[in-house]
Amino acid sequence: MQTALAALPGVRHVDVDFEKKQALVTVTKSVDSQELIAALEEEGYGGSVKDIRHAKDESESSEPSDETADTPPLPGLSVDQGHQDSTKTTYSSPSFAEHIQISVSLDHDVLRPGDSFRIAVVLDVDDGWHIYGNPLGPGIGLETIVSTQEADGFDFEPARYAPAHRADQDFGEAGKTWVWELTGRTVQFLSGKVRDDVPPGEYPLTIDVTAQVCMEEACFPGKATLPLPVTVVTTDAPSHAAHSELFESFDKAHTP
Repeated sequence: MQTALAALPGVRHVDVDFEKKQALVTVTKSVDSQELIAALEEEGYGGSVKDIRHAKDESESSEPSDETADTPPLPGLSVDQGHQDSTKTTYSSPSFAEHIQISVSLDHDVLRPGDSFRIAVVLDVDDGWHIYGNPLGPGIGLETIVSTQEADGFDFEPARYAPAHRADQDFGEAGKTWVWELTGRTVQFLSGKVRDDVPPGEYPLTIDVTAQVCMEEACFPGKATLPLPVTVVTTDAPSHAAHSELFESFDKAHTP
């Protein structure tokens, strides 16, 4: 319940008392409070919604309020509201970036028109934390999704995801269920082909990753955007395999 509510758009923070079956949901953008309360009541929960949105004329201060200072930003924030590391990877919040590191690598040093290629999306999750597989399973959480932004001259196939392990979820009186989880280092894959008419040059591909990194009741849904510069050479130029160790598990990965 808590994880599912926290993943909803516009929800900043959730407190659930499973024993009393009460939930406090803090929102920061347009959310139908009555609809949210009705959904809680359908599950047998009493609830309230704290709206911490501020009208533009209430305050000109740029300082965070006490209500929001200790809660993580929502996924999908613009670059200046998020966190960018030394590799120019942009994370939607520092809290998300603190517990997961993401990198991307191409399987060749250069590509030629007509070449097929693969991209390894490496997710390193902190010890004691986990993310969710794709598919998620019947339980509660945010499945991991990797994708490419559209790029002229390149065609992409559906992503392939690493096998995950089953983990039980126990919500007390609310019941038990299970999900697929990933821990430590996992590699997800994207693949595609360079179109035959692409001229030589440098091409900036962009990879998007959404995930939810969790440890017990602490969960941070987020998004990372990663640049992947690709060099296209002429059809008669050599192209060499690269980062082969990252692609050893490619055949074990699956589409959802």
